[in-house]
Amino acid sequence: MRALSIISLGYFLYGVVILYFVIPQAILISEAFYEISSLSIFSVETLPYLSFIIISLTLASMAFFLSYLLFKRKSLKTVRVLSGILVLGIPIGTVLGIVTQRQIGKKEVLHEFES
Repeated sequence: MRALSIISLGYFLYGVVILYFVIPQAILISEAFYEISSLSIFSVETLPYLSFIIISLTLASMAFFLSYLLFKRKSLKTVRVLSGILVLGIPIGTVLGIVTQRQIGKKEVLHEFES
């Protein structure tokens, strides 16, 4: 079905957008902490920044994986779970998640997926 291919592309672009905003922030943060040599990168002061980067990279990898699963029409349960998790990414993830859940709920789409 053509709609799943478009949604797959949407999740891929969503992952790219997340990385586009996270990677420059990670570089700026690492440069800032490198200049303040008294702080270790794993100190309590850096914990919020590291958490932000780790969570963002996890969300981006989930978006890429979901894009792959939709493109290959594999693992319907995993698609449902990942799209449900990515709904929390307001506003792009919410729109993609709702559209994905509606599309994979259709009977003709269910037959396209393997296991």
